[in-house]
Amino acid sequence: ISEEWEELESSDADSFIHPDDLSVRKAIFFFFIMGNFWLAFDNGIIPACQIQMMSDLQVTQGEIAFLSSAVNIGLAVASLVVSPIMTLVKTKHVMVVTFLLNSAASILFAFSSQYRVLTLARFLLGFTQAFCFIYAPVWINEFSPKV
Repeated sequence: ISEEWEELESSDADSFIHPDDLSVRKAIFFFFIMGNFWLAFDNGIIPACQIQMMSDLQVTQGEIAFLSSAVNIGLAVASLVVSPIMTLVKTKHVMVVTFLLNSAASILFAFSSQYRVLTLARFLLGFTQAFCFIYAPVWINEFSPKV
């Protein structure tokens, strides 16, 4: 494993935080924890307010269920392309772009009142979250502060 890690680290050196920089590792570790907290919150918010959303959007229960599931569909679709993208593009760049796109999708969802736009935003939220969901355990295993 150490040989594979050295090869990966040398091929994408800008994408990794040096293992000796503990303060940066702690900050990134905290960021991943908070990110997972908010991602879990996001996935549970639609069921919590589904009756109000059905009334506001004039949609059926099935349509609200699909809107809620769009995040998981985005996660599933993205899981097919995360690995190839992460091997072709520097990890740091991929994570920055996906966090920015996730923010844009969140803003789109927050300010839209059209069902199709909301569904697209939810799909994009799931698609962009997949990169964090898949990469975070790898980063935590390799770089998280040791206790």
